[in-house]
Amino acid sequence: MKVKPSSTLRPKPKDILPAPTGEQIEAARLAAGLTQQQAAELVHRKDSARWREWSSERHAIDPAVWELFLIKSGQRKVPRFAPQKGFHENGKPGNQ
Repeated sequence: MKVKPSSTLRPKPKDILPAPTGEQIEAARLAAGLTQQQAAELVHRKDSARWREWSSERHAIDPAVWELFLIKSGQRKVPRFAPQKGFHENGKPGNQ
C-alpha cells in the first residue's frame, strides 16, 4: 500500500465533520449499541468518565476521536482525499 505524504492531500469540504453536541455523541453511542465504557474503550480511553464528560459537554471531544468513533462503530466511511494538482501517485511534484 502506497502512503502519500500529507502535504499532497486535502480533504473535501463534505468530509470535514462539525463539532458534535453532547446529544449527538450520546445518540451515536446508543446507535452503536455500546455502553459508555465500551464506547470509551473503542477510542482507546481507559474508562467511561471521559465519555460522560463529552456527552454532558463538560469537555469537547477531539475531532479525531469523534471521527475515529464514528468509523470504528460503522457510522462513517473512511474518507478518501484528493491529491493536489501537480502531484503524482508517488507524492513527488511534476514529472519526477
